Amino acid sequence: MGIAVDSRIELPYGQVVQAVKLALKADLVPLVRSSPGIGKSSMGHIIANDLNLQHIDVRLADHEPSDLNGLPDVRGEYAVFKTFEQFPTEEMQLPEGKDGWLLCFDELPNVDKQMQSAAYKIILEKFVGQKRLHPKCKIIAFGNHTTDNAIAEVMSTALCSRLIHFNLRFDFDDFMEYAFKSGMSLHIIG
Repeated sequence: MGIAVDSRIELPYGQVVQAVKLALKADLVPLVRSSPGIGKSSMGHIIANDLNLQHIDVRLADHEPSDLNGLPDVRGEYAVFKTFEQFPTEEMQLPEGKDGWLLCFDELPNVDKQMQSAAYKIILEKFVGQKRLHPKCKIIAFGNHTTDNAIAEVMSTALCSRLIHFNLRFDFDDFMEYAFKSGMSLHIIG
């Protein structure tokens, strides 16, 4: 059984960005949902830049559950899991000139239940494989609404109840302000 969160209040881009920043500062994990093509993925870059964090883009639909646990490495009688370097663990040094990382899980509602379950450990416990994420690593998730016919799944209550949900709506004036501030090409804006 899952929770459909498509009926929640929708906010324009600028308000969602500010609300997400507050959630991240409180060590919460936000989930930003909208229809396709409104700028969710680019929001991760903007927030990372504003908070001086190294942006890490993880498109969950391009991965399988074992990718989030790491690869097995047999040493003696025991196997350990080696995590992929894209996940900042506590023994890593901060990126040069940055205050930490922003780990962006894109397409979270678009992956099957098995992949969502694999993401629990990172999102809920801040562990990747057998290693703890670096304390300066923030997490955000993005995805489409289940009503958009964009392969989004209803997410489990175990995952939904541990995320802060924000629904992004398209607002022309808000988008234009964002587009000009971000230096978007005039051809794209047109």
